[in-house]
Amino acid sequence: GQGRPPAADRVHLFQLLPGQAPEPAERQGEDALPGLRLSPSRLRLPYALLTAATAGALLSVSLPPAGIWPLVFVAPIPLLWLVRGSGPGRAAAYGFAFGITYFGALLYWILLFGELGWAALVLMSAGFMAGFGALAPAVWRRDHPVFGTLGLAGLWTVVEWIRGMFPLGGFGWGQLGSAQVDAPALPLASVGGVWALSFAVVLVSGLLLLAWERWGSGRRARALALAMSAVAVAIVPAAIPTPDADGRAIDVAALQVDVDSVQHLVGVEEDIAVAQLNIDRHLRLAQ
Repeated sequence: GQGRPPAADRVHLFQLLPGQAPEPAERQGEDALPGLRLSPSRLRLPYALLTAATAGALLSVSLPPAGIWPLVFVAPIPLLWLVRGSGPGRAAAYGFAFGITYFGALLYWILLFGELGWAALVLMSAGFMAGFGALAPAVWRRDHPVFGTLGLAGLWTVVEWIRGMFPLGGFGWGQLGSAQVDAPALPLASVGGVWALSFAVVLVSGLLLLAWERWGSGRRARALALAMSAVAVAIVPAAIPTPDADGRAIDVAALQVDVDSVQHLVGVEEDIAVAQLNIDRHLRLAQ
């Protein structure tokens, strides 16, 4: 009977349906962090393409002549990060940019035989990386990131296998497993060839990416578990026993002629002279 209280003293109560209650305060900071981190969809296309291209250039350093093989586990991470959070079109563009710089730097020696051949091989190989990018969003599972990472590793391996088979017999130069010649995981090749090594490399990169994301969101225990899993994939294959040779011993000879001695010649004359040098060395070896 005393009427309604002043507006300043009123208290508004809201009814919450089951499941609508807010999470405890101590969890809100953790859940808010992922939204504050940089997302591929928020990165402007020129910067994203530059990121992918830089990653490809870094990957080329993992193979000879530099041969810094540990970089093979780090270089694919930016590309995996980009293609996971993008549509097929943009992801294909990222893969193409990655492939252009990777194969462009890796196949520098093809320039000795002409720019046209180098450009053709680089564009063809980069096209396969564009295919990887276009298909990556389809195999990525955001709700099951570990399974999604396994899918990306499998997709990369299949693309490498196809590139090594088609067209015209394929071109397998630059497979990630080739960077593992001096790595502990090399015995894995006795089980699944170079493709098993490539699968392991991409899996390690993907797990490291997941570990970095979990660490940034405050889930340190899960991040450490993922990082340890990545290390295990990279090192445990060293325990695989390599098969011993069971055939008869054979002698193998490799010939490399001294082309400097005929560099004063040009065109067909130089080709004929180099061929004659090889013939002479073969005849001498046969004796």
